[in-house]
Amino acid sequence: MTSKQTGELPQAYGFGWATGGGTFGHGGAHATNMTIAPQQGVITIFMVQHAGFPGNGKESLATFQKAAYALYGKQR
Repeated sequence: MTSKQTGELPQAYGFGWATGGGTFGHGGAHATNMTIAPQQGVITIFMVQHAGFPGNGKESLATFQKAAYALYGKQR
């Protein structure tokens, strides 16, 4: 479930989960996202409904995850 099951395809998906970089999770429509990062001991749930972020808004998920790992991660 959390390891790549898509063979040589460029997409790294297990059974229902995106995998890679030591994390797994699932993104949804309009920028929602859930990621489990076992090495950091953090689960992030990003609940938004947006069809396109203006300016640097597309960086909001990465900024949110970085802040969560810094505040709650095992490697802080």
